[in-house]
Amino acid sequence: MLNLDDIKLYFIADYHLVKTAGKQFLPTAMKAVEGGVQMVQLRWKNAAFQELLNLALHTKAILPEDIPLIINDDYRIAFFSDSDGVHLGKEDASVREARNFFDRGSRKMLIGASCDNIREIEEAKRAGADYVGFGAVFPTETKKNAVRVREDEIKKAARIDSIPVFAIGGITPDNVVDLIRAGFRRVAVAGAIILSDRPASAASRFRELLG
Repeated sequence: MLNLDDIKLYFIADYHLVKTAGKQFLPTAMKAVEGGVQMVQLRWKNAAFQELLNLALHTKAILPEDIPLIINDDYRIAFFSDSDGVHLGKEDASVREARNFFDRGSRKMLIGASCDNIREIEEAKRAGADYVGFGAVFPTETKKNAVRVREDEIKKAARIDSIPVFAIGGITPDNVVDLIRAGFRRVAVAGAIILSDRPASAASRFRELLG
C-alpha cells in the first residue's frame, strides 16, 4: 500500500469549483502537481456514475505514477478506475464497507475519512481508515455545510501520530503558518490553489511553508 508518511500537501480537485472559476479540470490538476502537490482527490459531487468514472480514468492516466489519486465519496469509482483509494464523508459509506469492497481486488487501497473532532479520528482509525481529513479548521466557501472544529482540538489533532491527519478547510498560504505552529505538517487544500491565478505557484508556496 502507498506510504503516506512523506505526503504533506493534498490537493482537493473540486470539479465544480474549477468550472466556476472558468478553468479546465485536467490542466488545473496538472498545474497543481507541477507546483508540488503530492496527492490528488477528485471531488465531483452529484456526478453521474459514468461521468465520474470517465473523469477518474482520464485523471489517473495523466497523473505521474508517484501521485496517488483518491476519489471522493464513491469507492466503486475508485476501484473500477484503478485509482489509489477513496475519501469518505460522514454521509457516505462506512470505512468497513469500503474496505470489504476493496478486498475483492489484488491490491490494498487507501481509505480516508472526514472528521471534525478527536473522537471521530479515533473511531476512523479503529474502523481501518488509512488517514483522516480534520476540519474545517478555518471558514471555507468550498464546502458550505462544513463544521468548524474547536480550537482546542486543533492542537490535539496535530499531536496525533497513530494515523496521518490532514488539516482541511479554508487553508491559505497566509494562515497555514498558524497550523504549522500548532504542530500540523499535513494539509489538504482546494480553493487556495484552484482559485489562484497561478495554481502551480500557489502549490509551490505551500510546499515551501510546510518544509
